[in-house]
Amino acid sequence: MTHVCNLSPVEQVENAFLGCYISRMRVTLEDYIRSEILDEQTEIYSTDSVGFFDELRKASRVPNCVFPLNALSLEKRNHYVWDAALECRASVLGYEIPEGEQAVNEECPLTYCLGTSCHGSAAQCFKECGAEYVAYMASEEKCENGARCNVEQGEDGVECTGSTCAYCPGNGEQCVEVPGIVTEEECYAAIACVMPDGSVEFGLTEAECASSTASCSVDCEIDSCMSYSGLEGVCWHQQPDNITCLAYGVENNIVTKYYEGLCILTEIGNENGCEQVGLSTMEFEVTLFNRIQ
Repeated sequence: MTHVCNLSPVEQVENAFLGCYISRMRVTLEDYIRSEILDEQTEIYSTDSVGFFDELRKASRVPNCVFPLNALSLEKRNHYVWDAALECRASVLGYEIPEGEQAVNEECPLTYCLGTSCHGSAAQCFKECGAEYVAYMASEEKCENGARCNVEQGEDGVECTGSTCAYCPGNGEQCVEVPGIVTEEECYAAIACVMPDGSVEFGLTEAECASSTASCSVDCEIDSCMSYSGLEGVCWHQQPDNITCLAYGVENNIVTKYYEGLCILTEIGNENGCEQVGLSTMEFEVTLFNRIQ
């Protein structure tokens, strides 16, 4: 029997990790973060607030590369290698270079780490060769930008030889092809504007995109409103704060969004689906959540 490990969307995992980090943070560390990392305006936010979480998440982001064929690979990311000169390692092991390079790397493999705190090999081939951590920093030039096909043939048997310009949300959702793009330069210059209803529009300027305002799909003259997803009502589970809501979502493999004391299960669109989750404390509220996406 084989087992498949299905990971939650990357953003959800990152949010859960940061939520856990904040919840276990000591007062001294919090003071340091507030005084040295975050802006003074964040002093108004309590540690368990959405505002503090968002500001810390924003401050924690750094430019990096992700290998497109394997997001868990360190090949393109900032990383460190516990390394020693190949020629020295080969001499210790009794090999000649270049013939014995593969054998040297198999018997005396390098250690790849995100930082310098992981334990490098204590093998003799490293001890005698002055092993140390070597930093490899990501850069725009080193990032993988080349187009590649993920299928051998396209639709109707057409050979897959070109590339397509597409907007990919990065949270597991399907990519949206950008129409009318011919060159790579046009693709990088294109702007994808995610509208309030979740649709993606192309051809707008940044200013036009930023000025697009939200609107309700129906007027709330009765007991029920429609959300931007076209759903009537929302399925929610009461949680005290954003961090607890995020942790609840990861624990139950459900996408959640915190809103004024409610942990909203955004992927459940009807009362039956809400009941099928199987928690008696959950309810399907058909009221004025016309601005929840």
